[in-house]
Amino acid sequence: SAFPSPLELVANTPGGRDVAIVEAADEREEAEFIATEVRKLVRADSDLRYADVAVLYRTNSQARVFEEAFIRAGVPHTVLGDTSFYSRKEIKDLVAYLRVISNVDDTVSLNRIVNTPTRGIGNSTIEKLNAWAEGLRTPEGVAPSLGRALFNGAWKSSEENDDGELLPSAEDMGLTARARGAVLKFVQIMTTIKEHAK
Repeated sequence: SAFPSPLELVANTPGGRDVAIVEAADEREEAEFIATEVRKLVRADSDLRYADVAVLYRTNSQARVFEEAFIRAGVPHTVLGDTSFYSRKEIKDLVAYLRVISNVDDTVSLNRIVNTPTRGIGNSTIEKLNAWAEGLRTPEGVAPSLGRALFNGAWKSSEENDDGELLPSAEDMGLTARARGAVLKFVQIMTTIKEHAK
């Protein structure tokens, strides 16, 4: 061995496979290799379950790379001792922003981000916004989603009446001027993000 160890490793339980040393170009290649090996092990041994396999990593920064590799490989997994990358609040919030940008009708994601970060749009304002959107009608005679009302101008009666305003008046929306201002800032942010995403 190029790196002799002063420690002598002795297996106490007979059988099993020898330890393999695998050189990977980077952390992604390492994680992909491990995810593939775990999948092969479970498929090759009918008595082995994914829950019987543990992967130990050196630092928490490796958790995300392993998690992504396991997701791509279709290997069920649980991250212990650290929050799963995709379970972190900031990641869920970011994904919700992206979902609303790509689908204005995603009400669940919109409700998650409308006041994240805090921007003065409380539960009362959200209830009033939902009531306002429910009172609107599309050309098909149905109420638009709140996202469609806020971001696609579903409140405008026609293209000819488009005066460039992003939102109707506070009175028309059933909001205070302050609440409308907070909602307007949110709509402006989302409009800017959507324009940059094109």
